[in-house]
Amino acid sequence: MSEPTIADIQTEIAALRREIGELRARQTPPARTEQPDAADDLRQRLAEKDALNGISVGHRITQIRGDGGSGTASYSVSIDAAADLPTDEQIAEKVARLAPLVQNPLVLRALRDLARPHFEGKDKRRSKSDLAASLGVGEAEVEAAMTPLLDRYEVTWGKDASGQEYYEWTGNTLAMTLLILG
Repeated sequence: MSEPTIADIQTEIAALRREIGELRARQTPPARTEQPDAADDLRQRLAEKDALNGISVGHRITQIRGDGGSGTASYSVSIDAAADLPTDEQIAEKVARLAPLVQNPLVLRALRDLARPHFEGKDKRRSKSDLAASLGVGEAEVEAAMTPLLDRYEVTWGKDASGQEYYEWTGNTLAMTLLILG
């Protein structure tokens, strides 16, 4: 059998590309939901109330995996009057809600380390012992830092089949925003 020529290899590559294109064409894309644009929402509010000035605050987190999985979460709030600014009680509630994320720097460091496997196509999960080792602290410190986040910021704790404890984070938008944007 003779060695393939460049033309043979190019023909084979072209055939493979066509085959990939056909497979992609048959794949059903995930359902997309239109995310409202914060600026459009604010303009509409201002027009409805015949107001001139407003503020819109929002964030969007999109996660994509190489296997075609993706998810997007977004949140925005628009206000058109000073009376809509948070009250003292609402500010106190916000501070209390943020406290578990910002009082201990170990928390954001742990969330960062939980996010790392995502970039290798894996779940954002680490064993407690691996997390402690990567953070340079003991398992008790990891547990103390992570316990206030459980179920509140999409952080869960569990045990695998071998009985090893782990933490998993699906990526709560508030916590992810703090981690990445500060």
